Amino acid sequence: MELRSWQPANETIFIQLLSEKSINTALQVTGDLHTLFTHYLATPSVAISVDNTIVGGILLDEDIDSQTLEKTHAISYFLHPDWQHQGIMTAALRAFLQNYQHTTITAEVDAANHPSIALLQRVAFTEVTQFTNIFGQTIRLFTKETT
Repeated sequence: MELRSWQPANETIFIQLLSEKSINTALQVTGDLHTLFTHYLATPSVAISVDNTIVGGILLDEDIDSQTLEKTHAISYFLHPDWQHQGIMTAALRAFLQNYQHTTITAEVDAANHPSIALLQRVAFTEVTQFTNIFGQTIRLFTKETT
């Protein structure tokens, strides 16, 4: 497993992966995928590669907490179904998180997505709250304070 920056040449695979029904159901991706890809080219987001094949990604958005005015980072991640349940995403997230020190990272997960919840717990995220999103899904919010 290797993490590497998204490159312009990866747009087709990015769009194919996010068009995969099981991935899009979990991420609730809406809008133009080309615009989304262009956005993530300008962030520290990474592609997950196995044997030189991109099988998933970790997407990172920076934000400012409106109460503390501190920079936060929100991640989302996806992995093609053929590559799930092999420890790839656990290893990828652990490696990715090593690049962030002294910051808060958040992740939102559909309450019904038990494998994703277990993944976040394996990499030491803590649940802080639940809410209902605009799609009517119950979402669990997790955070990790990196050291």
